[in-house]
Amino acid sequence: MTFSAGDQREIMTAIRLFLASSNASQASVDALTVLINALTVSVDDLTSPVDDLILAMAVVDGYTEKIDSAATDGLTGVDNSLGYRIEEIEKHFHNQEVWYGKNPAGGLALENGLDAWQLTAGDGDAFGTWIQITDGTQFTSGVKFDMHRAMIKAVSAQDKLYLIQIGTGESGAQAVKTSFPFYAPSNQVNAGPVDVIKGRELNTVKLWARCSCETNGATIDPLFGVHFYSG
Repeated sequence: MTFSAGDQREIMTAIRLFLASSNASQASVDALTVLINALTVSVDDLTSPVDDLILAMAVVDGYTEKIDSAATDGLTGVDNSLGYRIEEIEKHFHNQEVWYGKNPAGGLALENGLDAWQLTAGDGDAFGTWIQITDGTQFTSGVKFDMHRAMIKAVSAQDKLYLIQIGTGESGAQAVKTSFPFYAPSNQVNAGPVDVIKGRELNTVKLWARCSCETNGATIDPLFGVHFYSG
């Protein structure tokens, strides 16, 4: 196989323009670099470099098929890959929600439990004492979880603003992971579930909750809805 000098220049110019574009994947770069080297070193004998090029382009095809023609590993695949992130987002919106209340025996999370934890505010808008929700063994439906919603069963102070914090740690939360407000107007019978925006955690973390309120020593009684993930 032979190329004229003009053909060689045109091919290499086209390849370099593609490599400089934002559409060039790393696999494409590797494959076309092989071709550039082949054209530069020997335009008369391309048998071995072309074989290398075919193999490299097969890798490219394997990746592009993932877009529409082949399955991805999703959350069980490579962390932070495109397939991983897409399933993470999809599961956040379309997932089974498991609700947990306080286990009367021991006080930790109980799946489908209907008793609520009671959080007590401190004085002067200060947060009260951390109350333990899990010890790292209660959430068993997935490797990771996020707290998705809260249901407020009761409050002691009407027409007052509460702020609930969720944290993780060994003995009382050393790291606050999210906060969300709740306002209980006296003329509203049932506020319904409250959205909670929180990052995902390993299911083995110890989870805690506490609250503050405009009224010193006010209490609020939440239950929590959780989403689980396979990775």
